Amino acid sequence: HFFVSRIDVVMMEEIAEAVAQLFGRITLEKRVSEDLMAELYFFFPKTLPGALELVDREKVWRVTAVPSNRSVWTVQGQSATPYTCLSDFCTCPAFTFTVVNKAEQLFCKHLLAIRIAAATGKHKERTVDDLELVAMLV
Repeated sequence: HFFVSRIDVVMMEEIAEAVAQLFGRITLEKRVSEDLMAELYFFFPKTLPGALELVDREKVWRVTAVPSNRSVWTVQGQSATPYTCLSDFCTCPAFTFTVVNKAEQLFCKHLLAIRIAAATGKHKERTVDDLELVAMLV
């Protein structure tokens, strides 16, 4: 059985707030300085190396639909099919296993890569029509 105590919930809220502030600083600097890298590594020791590789290899895309202007993210991981991600959801197996089921991590490497790419502007853009966006989500 999975049991979450009040302390766990409060701690996760505090961690989430610290991470949000960290990404706010990255967004202001538009880069990941050495100090910010150390902070990222503190929070994401398992997923940071893979996330940075995805950003460096330009595997992160923001896909925006027209005319609705809705957007999702896609990340080309090691599989042939890119993973589709929303702000707090990824279609990869690691998200289900380590983020949702085991609650071991805040983000999978794909969600972390999206946050880094969005904060630094190091992502690609793609425009699709609304019907294509729907097809990506089903």
